[in-house]
Amino acid sequence: MTTEFNNLINDALDLTTSKVKDARRARDKQNHVTKTFKLKRDNLNIKVKSSVAETERLKHERDEINFSVKQYKAKRKDFANAQKKLKKELQDIITPSVNDSKRLQNAIEAHGKSHDNFKNAVASAEKKHEEMSALMKETNSLRQEANLAHRDLRESKKRADVLHKQYMVLLRCKSSCIELLQAMTLDETEEEEIPTENIQLRAKQTSKVEASDEAFKKAGL
Repeated sequence: MTTEFNNLINDALDLTTSKVKDARRARDKQNHVTKTFKLKRDNLNIKVKSSVAETERLKHERDEINFSVKQYKAKRKDFANAQKKLKKELQDIITPSVNDSKRLQNAIEAHGKSHDNFKNAVASAEKKHEEMSALMKETNSLRQEANLAHRDLRESKKRADVLHKQYMVLLRCKSSCIELLQAMTLDETEEEEIPTENIQLRAKQTSKVEASDEAFKKAGL
């Protein structure tokens, strides 16, 4: 009866030993997957942060250009009013002097230049706004990717936790089998030293390390 029970425990020990190895491999594999998701999420967050900063820079530049647009618009209006006023002054003069003609020509050129400056500033503001809008769209896309990566990370960590608990349960089962075999051997041979490998101590040491989630810490999780 003792031999039959001994064989039964040995079979259970062989099975749990195999299961422990499989569970550890599965857990370590999931830890690696989790670490990959974390790296992906962190890299995406860095890109989002950089993209946001660049968007703010473009916005600042666009706002500065918009301010210059307002200034050029005001100057153009001033030059246009000055030109109209001068034309009104000269319209009653039958034969304008050379100086009057030059003054009018200068007013026309100044108005034309201010108009060109206004148009160029408007074009620059529009271009900067388009760049900013495109970057904002890209930033939103990166942020969505980062959120998805974070969700995948959380799910992977949950899966890794479950696999770790399964591993710990199997490890305790293995330890129990070893303790039973040792107890039975002690009953049969009280004086003879038992030449068994100190598997139990190693299992307990492993249990101590894994129970503290050291594997997660090493993975940076």
